[in-house]
Amino acid sequence: RAIGQETIILENQECRFSPDIAITYDAAIFESKAKDALTMPQGDLRRLEPLASAIELYGGDYLADIAVDWAAERRDALSELFINVARAYADELMGLTRYAETRDILNKALKIEPLRDDLHQRMLVCLHKMGRRHEVVNHYLKYCDLYRTELGLPPAPEMQTLYSRLI
Repeated sequence: RAIGQETIILENQECRFSPDIAITYDAAIFESKAKDALTMPQGDLRRLEPLASAIELYGGDYLADIAVDWAAERRDALSELFINVARAYADELMGLTRYAETRDILNKALKIEPLRDDLHQRMLVCLHKMGRRHEVVNHYLKYCDLYRTELGLPPAPEMQTLYSRLI
């Protein structure tokens, strides 16, 4: 009422914003830009800026301080979208031999999803292409320790094979 129009609608015991109200918020902007960037063809240089923009827009866990199911589901979906964008951006950067940037993006993604083999594989390849053999070894050992500590498992066979090939 104070705004001069109906903004909240109560219907079937559910509160929601009126569809007549245009509301923009950071998570929606991130989601839109991320999805747009991911639909662009891989290898298209015009894809770099939208991917980078989406990475910058991601502000971390969605409503991290709210412990309700609907927020957790949305949080997981946005986190997964970020990982997909980070992986795509890392692949594009790696193809352009921009390895330092690739490493930074992969580090961001691994902070969010530390158990993702695909991210660790990309990191090992990136470090190898940078000529950082000692970092390849260190990263692999940390990966093995993480798997053993968190999951009680040895490294995945694909990771062992990749590591052996790189070393």
